[in-house]
Amino acid sequence: MTAIHFRIRAAGPLSAAVLPLVVSLVGGCRREPSADSAAIRQRLEIKGTAQVMAEVARADFRPPADGELTARQIEMYVAVRRRERQIREAARQRFEPKTAAGLGGPARRAMADLATADLRAAQELGDNPKEYAWVKDRVLEAQIAATSEALARQLESGRVHYLALLKQRKSAAADAVGKAAVDRQIADFRKSAAESTPRPAPAVRHNAELLARYEEQLAAVQAPGKGNPNGK
Repeated sequence: MTAIHFRIRAAGPLSAAVLPLVVSLVGGCRREPSADSAAIRQRLEIKGTAQVMAEVARADFRPPADGELTARQIEMYVAVRRRERQIREAARQRFEPKTAAGLGGPARRAMADLATADLRAAQELGDNPKEYAWVKDRVLEAQIAATSEALARQLESGRVHYLALLKQRKSAAADAVGKAAVDRQIADFRKSAAESTPRPAPAVRHNAELLARYEEQLAAVQAPGKGNPNGK
């Protein structure tokens, strides 16, 4: 933002009216905090986990009634996860020398900083941490549903093959009793297959389809990384 130089006369009536507007305009130009490791460690020192959680508790967010994610929310999620990694690594560097001796106060604070790194990241990027938490849950829900459907598709060829075997067995049955027994097997198998076939809710399906458009970005921020062994 271009620097603005101005002089205000003391006790001037015009200045009193203009000053709040100038302050508002300057304050409206939000700057993203530095991602430098040293700057992140300094912010961890200044702002503790208790303050982060207190601010999160005051945040207001009402999830949409339809439960559907938007492209903006997915982009927010990716950005927050990227910043979360940076915070996790900075927290690990900050406390690693102190935690080697045991689980003292510094170690407990390190674990707290790691546990709330994503909420802190959302705050630093100017996003609503409660909205981020909701988006995070919807992303996980949609990814589990997509994985279940992919597995079901892989199993489908096996089901088709088994049904073909049962039909052959029915054809080879010597009498009506044997054929009826195979018919029951076929019916039971089809019922079991139908019950195990995933049927995600419309919102979950919508979210999964939206996530597919961001496959590469999501893979990059969800893969296990330094200071984030579980990729979570």
